[in-house]
Amino acid sequence: MLPTFNTGIPRSVTGHFISGSLTAAVLAASITYSNKGDKKATFKKGVKIAIQGGTATASAIAATNYIGQGKYLNAAVSLALGIGSLCLIEKLPLLKENK
Repeated sequence: MLPTFNTGIPRSVTGHFISGSLTAAVLAASITYSNKGDKKATFKKGVKIAIQGGTATASAIAATNYIGQGKYLNAAVSLALGIGSLCLIEKLPLLKENK
């Protein structure tokens, strides 16, 4: 039997998606602020980074919740889905930056 870890009270995946998105949006804004060129491309990049940040955070929180319950396979699936989602978001035509 695999050991279980006390990861605290299960946390809200939705709440962490929102906070992760907001954190990533602030970081993206600070990084892309110096790009005085194409504002539409800058906005798209910021939105993409915000969505990816929220997705990564939500995936990690879901996996942590599963680890706390001793459900390691579910944790691995949560992380795999998070990674797949990040790759999908990267390829979305709506968020492609024009170069």
